[in-house]
Amino acid sequence: MTIVLGIDRGSRMLGLAKVNLSDKVIFPIGFMKNDGELYFSLAGIIAQEKISQIVVGLPQKELAIQEKIKAFVKKMQMFVEIPVEYVGEDYTSVEAWAMLSEIQKDGTAYKKTNAKDTVAAMKILERWMITQ
Repeated sequence: MTIVLGIDRGSRMLGLAKVNLSDKVIFPIGFMKNDGELYFSLAGIIAQEKISQIVVGLPQKELAIQEKIKAFVKKMQMFVEIPVEYVGEDYTSVEAWAMLSEIQKDGTAYKKTNAKDTVAAMKILERWMITQ
C-alpha cells in the first residue's frame, strides 16, 4: 500500500493531503504552522499516516519561492528519509479558492484561509497523479 503525502508549503502554513494509490482517492489531512515545531510535527504525521512518498508543490516561475521550498525539502529530509517529488503548483491556490467559493457562499473563500492551503495540497496531488 503506497500512501503519498501532498504538501503546499507556504511561508506561514503548510497544507497537507494524502492519497492511497490503490484507490486513488485524495483526502485532506489539514494544515500546520510553518514554525519551529514544523519538522517534528510533520515527521509525526508521516509516521502516523504511514507515508511512503511525498509530493511538494513548486511554482514554475517564482525563483525565490522555489529556493525556499527546496530548502524546506532539504531540511525535511534530515527528519524523514522518504522520496520526494516536485510538481508544478502554479494556480493551485486560485483553483482552491474557486473550489471553496462553491462551498462558502458568504465570500470567505477569497480570503487567505487555512482551508485554502489544504485544498491546494489536494490539487497538488491531483496534478501529480495525472503524470503517473
